[in-house]
Amino acid sequence: MSAQIAGILPVLATPFDEQGMVDPESFAVQVETAIDDGAHGLAMFGLASEYYKLSDEERRTLTSVLVRTTRNRVPVILAVNHHCTELAVRQAVEAEKAGADAIMILPPFFLNPPVDAILAHIEAVTTAVHIPAALQYAPAQTGISAEVLANLPIAIVKVDAAPSAPALRALPPGTNSLVGYMGLDLPDAVALGCSGCMPTAALVRPFVQIWNSLQHSPEDGRREHERLLPLLQFLMQSVEFLIAAEKQMLLKRGIFRCAYGRRPCTVLESGSIDQLIRSVCE
Repeated sequence: MSAQIAGILPVLATPFDEQGMVDPESFAVQVETAIDDGAHGLAMFGLASEYYKLSDEERRTLTSVLVRTTRNRVPVILAVNHHCTELAVRQAVEAEKAGADAIMILPPFFLNPPVDAILAHIEAVTTAVHIPAALQYAPAQTGISAEVLANLPIAIVKVDAAPSAPALRALPPGTNSLVGYMGLDLPDAVALGCSGCMPTAALVRPFVQIWNSLQHSPEDGRREHERLLPLLQFLMQSVEFLIAAEKQMLLKRGIFRCAYGRRPCTVLESGSIDQLIRSVCE
């Protein structure tokens, strides 16, 4: 399909069973539910997907389930996150062959490569495929500075930072921007021209409602976002906390059969779980 990378594009979570094995059936339910909830596209193997805890074979299994379950109803975006350029290129080509409509590149940050090496990596991966490519800019997790943004060989950028305004303003003219970081400042980002948001899958429904309101009545959208903001701030204590909380929300909704996290992981205290469930149910 012709991919329009815009709107609410949730990053899917990886379900495991009680023995820590990938649960493809729960994953398929998550995909169907996200589409039913109004998602405009689906992303996989981001930070919130626990890509760093998956084998290559498990990635292939989940990719197959995602593409097969989606059935071209919405675009599929697969993250390319290998730190080695040659292997990242292979990852991108494999994603395209598997049916991805776009890729999202997490730039290499291990051992702090220089900016020119990062830009060369991004260009090599982008030119290896014939589908749209986005860059994931996550300074808190990668340490990569905004200097990278000024000379990007790429037309789509996901800003995983709050506030997102400094990074959005640093993008070259004509760049299509998305925001992550659970959309903490989504109304401001929309006002600056961002074309989409990438929250987690458990909250697709409220984010679609907020997104639609922001397009037609920004003040209404801002008020709706403010009502959700305490929950978003609670979730964004850390990436691993978000992952653990997301699995509890998906379990509460009957989408996941288990909230297991591969070790090491954050284990929520009972008080945190109770607070989270109250937030979801209100």
